[in-house]
Amino acid sequence: MSILGTFRINGSVWKVRTATTYFSIAIIILVCGCGSSQGLFDPPRTLIGQVMVVGNEPFTSLAVQTEHAKVYLIRCDQNTRQLLLGNQGRIVALVYNEIRTTQRGEELNVLSASIHQP
Repeated sequence: MSILGTFRINGSVWKVRTATTYFSIAIIILVCGCGSSQGLFDPPRTLIGQVMVVGNEPFTSLAVQTEHAKVYLIRCDQNTRQLLLGNQGRIVALVYNEIRTTQRGEELNVLSASIHQP
């Protein structure tokens, strides 16, 4: 007689140890599957370009235009946003870790920004 006990599912007798093993495997798969989001562990990269505001009021967004005329929207914290707004038209270096495609275009997740000194 087992100390672990048994139970029935659809007429089959299962030991608690077997059920626990399947449950553990399911949890591991769930955790690993949810934790594999693209961009979550991407190393930071740097992009250099001219900062600008795009769109029409009240739907404006910060953006950066590279030397190849590619425009990326910018998602950042409030301090970085204020720095960039105060330096529109200047060349900046943006440290980012992800590029997302949205309905409005490609968007950089900016970690920090600085005025570029060539």
